[in-house]
Amino acid sequence: MKKLTISFQNCFGINKLDCEMDFSRCNACTIYARNGMMKTSFSNTFQCVQDGKEHDIRDKIFDLPAVVDIKADGNEISPQDVFVIKSFESYYESKNLAALLVNSSVKAMITDLLNLQKDIFAALSKKSGIKIEKTVGGRKIPDMEPILIRDLQLKHESFLLSLDHIQIDEQQPYFGDIKYNDVLDEDVVSKVILSDEFQANIDQFLQKAEEICKKNPFLSMGKLMIPGLSKISTELKKQNFFVNDNQLQLTGGVSISSTAALEDTLKQITKELNATDEFKRLAKVLSDARGMALRRVLESHAEIIPYLAKNRLDEFKILLWNSYLIDLKDEFQALKNLYNSVKKKLSEEKFEQTPWEKALAIFNSRFSVPFTMEIANKESAVLGESLPRVEFRFEKKGVDNDVVMNRSKLEQLEILSQGEKRALYLLNIIFDIEQRQMLGQDTLYIIDDIADSFDYKNKYAIIEYLFDLKQNSQNNLIILSHNFDFYRTVSSRLGVLRKNRLIAENTNDDTIRLRQETYQKVFFKVWREKLDNPKYYLAMIPFVRNFIEYGYDYSVLQTKFDCNDFNVLTSLLHLKAITEQITIEDISQLYNKYLFGDENNVSNPNDYQARQSIVECLNEEAGKIEQNSVSLENKIILSMAIRLSAEDFMIGMIQSKGNKFEEPDSNQTRYLITKMKKDNYLDSKRDADIFRILDAVNIVTPEQIHVNSFMYEPLVDMDIIELLELYNQVKNLNALWARNHCE
Repeated sequence: MKKLTISFQNCFGINKLDCEMDFSRCNACTIYARNGMMKTSFSNTFQCVQDGKEHDIRDKIFDLPAVVDIKADGNEISPQDVFVIKSFESYYESKNLAALLVNSSVKAMITDLLNLQKDIFAALSKKSGIKIEKTVGGRKIPDMEPILIRDLQLKHESFLLSLDHIQIDEQQPYFGDIKYNDVLDEDVVSKVILSDEFQANIDQFLQKAEEICKKNPFLSMGKLMIPGLSKISTELKKQNFFVNDNQLQLTGGVSISSTAALEDTLKQITKELNATDEFKRLAKVLSDARGMALRRVLESHAEIIPYLAKNRLDEFKILLWNSYLIDLKDEFQALKNLYNSVKKKLSEEKFEQTPWEKALAIFNSRFSVPFTMEIANKESAVLGESLPRVEFRFEKKGVDNDVVMNRSKLEQLEILSQGEKRALYLLNIIFDIEQRQMLGQDTLYIIDDIADSFDYKNKYAIIEYLFDLKQNSQNNLIILSHNFDFYRTVSSRLGVLRKNRLIAENTNDDTIRLRQETYQKVFFKVWREKLDNPKYYLAMIPFVRNFIEYGYDYSVLQTKFDCNDFNVLTSLLHLKAITEQITIEDISQLYNKYLFGDENNVSNPNDYQARQSIVECLNEEAGKIEQNSVSLENKIILSMAIRLSAEDFMIGMIQSKGNKFEEPDSNQTRYLITKMKKDNYLDSKRDADIFRILDAVNIVTPEQIHVNSFMYEPLVDMDIIELLELYNQVKNLNALWARNHCE
């Protein structure tokens, strides 16, 4: 792919986004987007494309249909060419592990094997009433197979691996028309069947049933009862047994000459069983909602009652599954035959360096976790009939025996940190990526904050893995992050071209714009070299203040202002007694000292005179900033102007009451806002809108103004539009107060 064009509208949280990404010279693109702007919506949109669920994309809040147009080199992008890697999905498991464990020569056989098992499971599910899967904690897990394995007392936790131990016995009593869930629902078994009242009545019913069998000697309790005869009747009817006056002779001198006669006999016996007091007492126990399904079964299949005794329930479970498999004996035998063929084929293959082991080796060599991993169910995993079950081995010095546990146990004990849980998620992602690499599949990777919550060592391991991905020309990467440090690092380490390093911003019409990032390297050096630019000149004030704070204060301006240089610069971030007196000439002296070592390299910024006050310059430059002026220096200037204007308003309120303002030692903005509330300079109800503006000033400007060369993410995060709106609101505080108090 050389060029990707994207047009989104009403895509989850994205109102509108139009962009073009050029991969012709660099197959990676990095996007920095502050929290809540676009990352999740962007990845969710591509996830729907990947899953073929474009119809699910919409603005969910306002229920507006989406417009999604994604073209790769002018053609609609194909879902199979997209792979989304989200920040974290706790239950994510790769769907491609079976393919990673075998080569192409046996994949077709395994596919046929799994499809045949799937058909048998579907039939067993229909007969038993047990769902093949159930959802637990947002993850689908097998439901029927574990029950089947438990009931048949199989050694392996796998139906396929246990096939040789499953034998169908057609001589056993047949109960194929009884649903497992109608009789052996866990709630019914524990609260009804195993109750003392139900168990006490079983023996009495059996005595009565034996009496009925003696009256009908062709029956035998537990061996040949109503279902057995019913099955015989169905088979005789199918084979046209009763043609030419053929008759069925039953023990006791009973002669049956038609299917209808045999069915009438069965109905009469069933009716007699159900009419007994003993049966009625059993049925009474089943009169509540839990037991109604079982009661209906017993009304037509009273012969199963002996198997509901505590000591025969396990036997009954086996008989039920055996009955179902009798009806599927041809399909079951075909499954056995194919399974044995696959086993033989696999025994001839070599698995020293499967893609699975390669992926595991990549993970173990790069990422730092307190355990090692290995496949516990390798045979089952190689067959692909179940996901490879990873076991986690923990070692401890001084302890001879390692501790090994599976993922469920690990999650149950809650011993993994969030970062370690994310490492497991990442392992499964690596499996899926290696599968795509193995197939040589062109892929557009959408990578959403994959390093979030990792420590630095693992973050760099992720970056190195992304670097490896980038080396494959069949891969194109779009890496999104809300962490500016990670964004800068991954852009640098992957060698992403500057035009492919993007910053996401909101425009005034709620459109998201991706612009080229301009601060990949430390920007203070650029400002220092171009101090004739008024905005660079003013934006350097908080940086030099931090420089003095962390270094040495020479008190260059001590004579003029009777305070050290740090406090002089603080007086341009908070309104102090000397603020209006500080001039261009004063600040130039400080720049010469602290930035150039007394080399006198600093002249006046363009269009300003040496004796002009800094506050005057600051307000003039702030007034020139527009909504597309997104550079950091503009954000710093606005932040300074906002705070000074807000404090000027609050100090003016104090002085208007005839009071003197005493400057606090620290946190002046917060101090003033608290004073406005506490001393009733503003009315909490009438001036609620003013308090809202002042609170915004206190929240926003500290992170904007206290800036140093190590961390300036808050500056990038703050939208220029928000700052401009706040600046205009602060400038109008006096007018707003006058309006509130004139009404």
